[in-house]
Amino acid sequence: PTDCVELRFSSSQFTKGGADIERRKSVLKELGLRPASYACLRRGQAPPAEMLRFLRTMHLSTDELSAPGGLKDGRMVSAENERRVWKLLLKTAEKRLAGFTTDVGTDKALLKACSSG
Repeated sequence: PTDCVELRFSSSQFTKGGADIERRKSVLKELGLRPASYACLRRGQAPPAEMLRFLRTMHLSTDELSAPGGLKDGRMVSAENERRVWKLLLKTAEKRLAGFTTDVGTDKALLKACSSG
């Protein structure tokens, strides 16, 4: 049992965009970010700033690539970019959570049974 949801993203996931993908990877490098991001998020915990910067970079539109704005200081780039980032985070978390076969109540009962054994 775990109390967090593992989220993993890699630049290799983002194949749409053709030549723009190489520019995005270049921006990651300019920002000192790795080509992958990982976090184990707990309920109510925000994704790490580095993960948000990674995802914002990978979701830059062609126009935004020419002037990536607030990426260096962690600000959002545009409302549309931010919408795409949070949509992916939500979709990924929901997919990971769907992989759990039991609910929290069942897990707690199992843990209690194991500890009183």
